[in-house]
Amino acid sequence: MSGHSKFANIKHKKEKNDAKKGKIFTVIGREIVMAVKAGGPDPANNSKLRDVIAKAKANNMPNDTIDRGIKKAAGADSADSYEKAVYEGYGPNGVAIIVETLTDNKNRTAGNVRNAFTKGNGSIGTQGCVSFMFDQKGQIIIDKEELEDECGEMDADELMMTALDAGAEDFNEEEDSFEIITDPAEIKEVEERAIVFLRDVFASMNLGEVEITSKYNTNDGCLEVAFEGEDMGILIGKRGQTLDSLQYLTSLVVNKGKANYIRVKLDTEDYRRRRKETLENLARGIAYKVKKTRKPVVLEPMNPYERRIIHSALQGNKFVETVSEGEEPYRHVVVKLKRY
Repeated sequence: MSGHSKFANIKHKKEKNDAKKGKIFTVIGREIVMAVKAGGPDPANNSKLRDVIAKAKANNMPNDTIDRGIKKAAGADSADSYEKAVYEGYGPNGVAIIVETLTDNKNRTAGNVRNAFTKGNGSIGTQGCVSFMFDQKGQIIIDKEELEDECGEMDADELMMTALDAGAEDFNEEEDSFEIITDPAEIKEVEERAIVFLRDVFASMNLGEVEITSKYNTNDGCLEVAFEGEDMGILIGKRGQTLDSLQYLTSLVVNKGKANYIRVKLDTEDYRRRRKETLENLARGIAYKVKKTRKPVVLEPMNPYERRIIHSALQGNKFVETVSEGEEPYRHVVVKLKRY
């Protein structure tokens, strides 16, 4: 009886998850149609479609489903015709609300949105009644520890002046991070530059077909670019040195002449995650060695990203501490006993 109950619970959870995933896939499918209709079926020449594909993969949508959606939208006889509709209104206590929708039936959607406002003790308004209260902004979050590891000590006032001089619209300091508000168009242009540059590099290396996806991570203010194809090991190199060099060059290209600096992170074949696990295991092994021998250990030179992994892995260790020493590109981590 218990076995039957367990099976029923698993079946119920699966059905619930499948239904939730189905709704997400439906929404993304409509966004694919809109993107293809607006800019064509080639992601290389359609930045909006690239964004939607990256979103689809982040939600584990199968590649076959994505390809079918693109081909269907690109067909001359495609019956799907979605359009964007924006509704404005007020929620409880007069809170201003903007609702952005994607629909193939504006009349039906308008009714659904109106009902949602009514059920929430709100009211739908006319176009422009609240939109004047809103602005679209780009947000860059910089972790304080990450900043110190990469740039050394920099107080809030110095960073604020640097950001504002570079064209940032606003600057805020939080407990463990800094927030920079900027124009979202800047981020999109940087993304375009990165993809064009990488396609040129891959073509010159005769790597064949390489699929490039990108997304802007607002949590750490970083443009993340991933690529898939054959012989990606060539792009990784020994201990990721080739990938790091390509990342550095991409960062130089995309930020050239830009008011706001945006970090770029390249990855392929999930190398960054695998390398992170390797470094975390290394850090724990070195910590044990330092504790046992009571002598400091100097690690090999690493880039800021890898040094940060070592620091984070041993941050809560009771017996050892870590410091970064030296100048780039020979800056390294030293693991030593804590002094009490």
